[in-house]
Amino acid sequence: MIRFPCHCGQVYEVPEDQAGNGFQCTRCGRLVDVPMLSDLKNLAADGTYGLDDKITDPHAAGVLEDMILAFTSDKLDVYGNEKDLRNTEADFSALGGPETLEPADDGGAEGEDPEHAGIHAGAPKYDPVTGELIRPLDVRATHRPTEAEAAVPVAKAMIAYARRRQEDKAFSASQILPDMFRATNMVVVFAIFLVHVFLQLMLIPVMVGLFLLVPAMMIVAGLIAAHYAVVVNDIATEDKDELPRPLRDFGWHDDLWGPFVHFSMAAFIAYGPLIAINWLPAKGVLLIAYSAAVIFWGTLIFPALFLTTTTSGHWVNLAPDRVLRVIRNLGVKYVLCVVLWAMALVSYAIGIGGTMFALVALFSMPGTMPGNPWVATAITYPLLLVGIFMTHLFCWYLGLQYRTYQPSFGWALQSHNRRTPEPRSKQGFHVGATRETPAARRARLRAPQPVPAVPVPPAPRPQQPPPLP
Repeated sequence: MIRFPCHCGQVYEVPEDQAGNGFQCTRCGRLVDVPMLSDLKNLAADGTYGLDDKITDPHAAGVLEDMILAFTSDKLDVYGNEKDLRNTEADFSALGGPETLEPADDGGAEGEDPEHAGIHAGAPKYDPVTGELIRPLDVRATHRPTEAEAAVPVAKAMIAYARRRQEDKAFSASQILPDMFRATNMVVVFAIFLVHVFLQLMLIPVMVGLFLLVPAMMIVAGLIAAHYAVVVNDIATEDKDELPRPLRDFGWHDDLWGPFVHFSMAAFIAYGPLIAINWLPAKGVLLIAYSAAVIFWGTLIFPALFLTTTTSGHWVNLAPDRVLRVIRNLGVKYVLCVVLWAMALVSYAIGIGGTMFALVALFSMPGTMPGNPWVATAITYPLLLVGIFMTHLFCWYLGLQYRTYQPSFGWALQSHNRRTPEPRSKQGFHVGATRETPAARRARLRAPQPVPAVPVPPAPRPQQPPPLP
């Protein structure tokens, strides 16, 4: 039975299975809640519940300021500073070890819960909801397999970079060239080569006059450019050590349009000034000198631009100071990036131009094109394959540099400068901050507040006197 009083003094007894239910007092008529069994010890004789003693925490001086900082909707704290809700080092330093309970000296003081009296540190703990025993997990930093465990055959990872991570081997730049000749990577290179051949075969109907295929050719060329940007992004940000499949996951933003924009933007900034040839005077020496200068400086700056557009995440990182910072931090390795890009560009350009010439020569009248088209085909198509191979090699090496040097690039929206928290005094206020005086607080609270608009009823019309008889 549960015995408890009402606020009016009337005492009731109800079965234990009625705990938590409510009924109406027969004396005062108020609604009475049957207390739970765990609440009986806190129930006073007048029907009220007792509370614990006041908590005296020496670190609770700045609780009000912390609550205002965390729970109010204002953007400024009580000192007028901008709110910063990130955890500070002091918050992490306040995290101690496991909670311990000191044993009671006398088996439990008066008013103390006898269930927890005398609990010592390391006593078993139980889940408050399910009542299950909470068993601590033994976590060891390292585990060396025994001879019996080592004899058990375990399947190894099939992916090269996953197998390398299982063996705790870091991928170095010297492994790129041998890995390029692995089957999976060579399949990607030959797939891009076949796309180039298909693109050139599409030129035959265009030469006949079927110009409707020109947009399709431009789309295929754009997909090839997007593939090279995907290679840099996959190696750099996805931390993979092999070439991604063409078009990766075929996502519009991440695998198609976005990478195409990244490659096109870097190429336009580096080699876009070549468009000005159309407005230069028609002098052969001037045009050659201007074109050579643009190609030279564009080749020098293109690797940094390409790495920035594909991995930085925002166009503001194309600012000249940030691009030069990328070049400066890469140092000697950037020279190798430029050399690889120059070799890929030259072999690619000669391969594209030579294969186009050979294709046109094969379908032209005999004697109209100089040279032997079969010899040109036998030379330029392997050269095109070499250009595709070198371009993948360049993209792989460029993406690998991102992993090591990215923190030093200083890119916008990729780094965060943590503000040093202001020290607080023992009272919880920032050192050097002026505490609000009682007079200033009263003046702030007495400031005129906006009064809600209350509708005013219209004034009654004056009654007219009755007409005289």
